[in-house]
Amino acid sequence: MTVAQHPLRVAVVDDNEDIRVLVELQLSMDDRFECAAKAASGAEALELLDRDDIDAIVLDMHMPGVSGADVLRAIRSAHLAVRVIAFSADSQTLRQAARDGAAATVLKGDNLDGLVKALLTAQAVA
Repeated sequence: MTVAQHPLRVAVVDDNEDIRVLVELQLSMDDRFECAAKAASGAEALELLDRDDIDAIVLDMHMPGVSGADVLRAIRSAHLAVRVIAFSADSQTLRQAARDGAAATVLKGDNLDGLVKALLTAQAVA
């Protein structure tokens, strides 16, 4: 007998609304995930992490003001258990995010399969 797993509660953080909608749509097509929260800025991301029960965060690394890198550092400094999936079109930024403790990195593009794979990997490691 197997124990049913709860869906991975994911927050999507990106300053581009179209990206947030696309990622949420991708997650909604897979019952292993629940889009538990969305944020349009790093500052909003920090607020939602304080108030919401989040397992993983898909984090745009390039946002004005509080950047994704700032959010990642804050998560690591606070020793939060949330897994960070760094999301960017800049491969150098993704390499830095991995060094800074991101659970996975995903290059932005037309195909969101890499994002799903990264989330599943992060879930398996939890």
